[in-house]
Amino acid sequence: MVVTAPPTTPIPTITCPTQHLAGLARKLKDVAAKENGKERPVLSKVRFQSSRKRLNLTAGDGTRYLVIQTDMACPAEINTCISADMLQSITGTLTGKEISLEFLPSGRAKILCDDQKFENIGTLPGGDYDVLPQADVEAFSISVASLRTICRRIAGCNDPKSIDPSRQGIHLLVDGKQLIATAVTTASVATQKVPLKAGQSAWFVVSPKDLRTLASLSDEGDIQFFSDLSKRVVRATLEKGSGESISFFFRPLQVAKLIDGRQFVELATQAVALEVGFDAQEAMAMVEASLITGELNVENVRVGTVQFNASPRNPHLEVLSGSLARVKNSENGYRGTIQADIQGSTDIECMFNTELVQKALKGIADTGRGVLLRLQAHNKPALFTLEHVKGEHQNYNFVLMPLDPKTR
Repeated sequence: MVVTAPPTTPIPTITCPTQHLAGLARKLKDVAAKENGKERPVLSKVRFQSSRKRLNLTAGDGTRYLVIQTDMACPAEINTCISADMLQSITGTLTGKEISLEFLPSGRAKILCDDQKFENIGTLPGGDYDVLPQADVEAFSISVASLRTICRRIAGCNDPKSIDPSRQGIHLLVDGKQLIATAVTTASVATQKVPLKAGQSAWFVVSPKDLRTLASLSDEGDIQFFSDLSKRVVRATLEKGSGESISFFFRPLQVAKLIDGRQFVELATQAVALEVGFDAQEAMAMVEASLITGELNVENVRVGTVQFNASPRNPHLEVLSGSLARVKNSENGYRGTIQADIQGSTDIECMFNTELVQKALKGIADTGRGVLLRLQAHNKPALFTLEHVKGEHQNYNFVLMPLDPKTR
């Protein structure tokens, strides 16, 4: 009698270049929930889900999810979760070129890479892993480079401590072939305009944290945004080629009304009395020095303020801070001048919050261009923007309200 051995079920195994999985693990760990303090431990893990030729990797924290799809052969279906921290830690130590990840019938996983072996890795069933609903209405398409420009210049210009959601996030408005990004506080409004590859009428408010995640998805390429505000979900998808795509799902912030920063720019340019042009890098260094000195000032001296004095009769912008903003002959505080091109007909002294001035200048300093400061009066909104270039529209603007002169 011939005894036939029962058919063996292949062990679900993923084999791929080590650096490829290590790179994916780093991205996924950034959005996975923390291990401690979470009621659903599955959210601190990466879900591996596959058919025979397609692998989906998912990580999230309940409000934001990263889904990476890639072409990868697998002999059996997989729907299992592994700790995001552990996956990133292990793949970061591997030295071989190829890695194999086996999902065993015992509910454990094993990672092999040349002579390196990691066994008895705990898993959880992938069926408990929920993601945000799908968003399929295309909103706009933007290059990664343009998204990084927005992130670099205004992602830190909001007010995360405000109880008003409209001040906590970045307002994104599609206007024809451009995207207008706006960040606001009680005393400032920062706007950045970037070109779009394609766009429909759309707007929503994104947290700076989610904006930074989007900007880190890739070094190049175009990201397509899809929104479904009835479900309160936005999906951003980047097709990387070679069968790989990355999708980031997040919930936009709920606000009563969109803030369009262009309205504030118009208010800041209605009656300009002085235009002051100066070097952005030199101004950054001077303002930072004034802040340090201000923090070391004596008691009863206002700190964290910087005063700009400008006159069309003097080709220099005077910078004062600390006690000098209050008693100019005092030895405490900071005083300096920047060579400037000043156009206008009146003298103006304006005092600002130093931290906000730093943010305004930061958006200009990285361009290698100069600053154009437009002043209306000591108690009217001021505008920081790039020095004018003929035929160029101003894509970056920072509107800043001066402090009350009575505080000097």
